[in-house]
Amino acid sequence: MGEEYLICDIMTRKPIAVSEETSVYKITKELQKHDISSILVHEKVNPNVLVGIITLSDIVYKVIALAKDPKKILAEEIMSKEIISVKPNDEINVAINLINRYDIRRFPVIDEKGKLVGLVTLKDILRIEPEMIDKVYENLEVRELEDKIPGYKRKEYKTIFHGI
Repeated sequence: MGEEYLICDIMTRKPIAVSEETSVYKITKELQKHDISSILVHEKVNPNVLVGIITLSDIVYKVIALAKDPKKILAEEIMSKEIISVKPNDEINVAINLINRYDIRRFPVIDEKGKLVGLVTLKDILRIEPEMIDKVYENLEVRELEDKIPGYKRKEYKTIFHGI
């Protein structure tokens, strides 16, 4: 696998974020402007405190599909509040393990003081560890089988890399 990278080596250092009181309409404008598929949500009074994350899927399923007005719906109403984050000095295998365990593709990076300092995505990881694409696809295929075949259980991976 070669050199072990840290999250801080590959993360986006100034991720796009909005206040919890931002309308979904304004959020979609930010997503379009920056050509991104998710946006972090911070406290209105303290932009360093992360309170949620919104993906395009959240907007589609929680606003568009329910015929709600995106100008009247706020970030806090549709954001995912359970946030799985990583630390700047974590090795990237920490994020890879979380991808496999929780089937998520993006992680806020929170420092030891609880401050939002970045964002790391599956795409960031694959840029430096392209061989990980096989592991990711394998995990996705197994999850699809779990959904389609009653009683099918995926095997749990205790480690992704040798020596961890």
